[in-house]
Amino acid sequence: EKINRDKNHNKIMPDSKSAAFVCVGGLTLGTIFLLRKRRTRVWKGKLTYQGPDVPRSLQTTGEVYLERDTTGGDKPPVGTQFRPTDVTVTNARPGKPTLDNEGFTLVDHKWAHTDYHDMKRVVTEYYPEVCELVKRATGAEKVIAFDHNIRTRNKNQDAKDTSLQGPITIAHGDYTQKSAPGRIKDLSKPLTVNDTMRLVLGEGEALLDEAEAAARLKKRFAIINVWRNIADTPIQKTPLACCVADSVSQDDLIVLEVRYVDRTGENYLVHGNKDTKHKWQFFPEMKKDEALLLKTWDTEGVAPCHGGGNGSVKATFTLHTAVDMEGDATSTAPERHSIEVRTIAFF
Repeated sequence: EKINRDKNHNKIMPDSKSAAFVCVGGLTLGTIFLLRKRRTRVWKGKLTYQGPDVPRSLQTTGEVYLERDTTGGDKPPVGTQFRPTDVTVTNARPGKPTLDNEGFTLVDHKWAHTDYHDMKRVVTEYYPEVCELVKRATGAEKVIAFDHNIRTRNKNQDAKDTSLQGPITIAHGDYTQKSAPGRIKDLSKPLTVNDTMRLVLGEGEALLDEAEAAARLKKRFAIINVWRNIADTPIQKTPLACCVADSVSQDDLIVLEVRYVDRTGENYLVHGNKDTKHKWQFFPEMKKDEALLLKTWDTEGVAPCHGGGNGSVKATFTLHTAVDMEGDATSTAPERHSIEVRTIAFF
């Protein structure tokens, strides 16, 4: 087999004269291409930053917000300036990033799997599995799972699942100085219509009691998302990219209020352009038996401007986004199909 290297994009390309079904050592040409694709170091992709006129701050200005309904659907946001931007995305596999340093990591995680479109089965079967995974990965004393979403652009994947959402290509962080501890306080109150755990807890129950929540807030906690491919084929389109934590300045951040029917949360959006020094990475060809652990808040993060604690770990949180990779628009590969479960690790 002859292999050509695309000088512009550093991709390994099969020679056009090679036969489509050539086998080398028992591997098809397609398999060889996927293996080489994993080793490619630099990719081109597109994500969405915020424009220069959006007010930057670490606390809400009340000028940037969206309203979210009980199904997770959003009304058009107010005060934003979406700027699709071409970025360089690096293969994270060779560098083996960690939760404490970069803010994200990849682990092998084989388990029996379940019907991910059955919300009750996800909550009763997958949530406990995820909690044990995070506990092993972090050494936390206790881990609780409290929310999840499923994303694909193929809405016909399961017509019965009305909660399906498309990938979000907007760079963001899930929590802020205010909303991270606020989420724990919310979970000590009776569950409401947007809480998935209401499927298994009784009417008026809370995931944490108030006394425990108050005690946990005095110690270290980390909010960690567990993101995985739930298709049988590796992800080849619109992967999740993560931004190395210390490549983001506080001057880049914008608070977005997320106004639910019964509470208000906050996310970080981020200002950027083609010259921004953010370091974006992703794990090519993620398989169903791999899990991406993504830290969205850590009270022991080193950055004081992010509300960090004693500075025992480098990463307070990591921005993340789906990325439209170069070639996705014309690719015939299947759409990405993923689930993300949010957990809190208490130390």
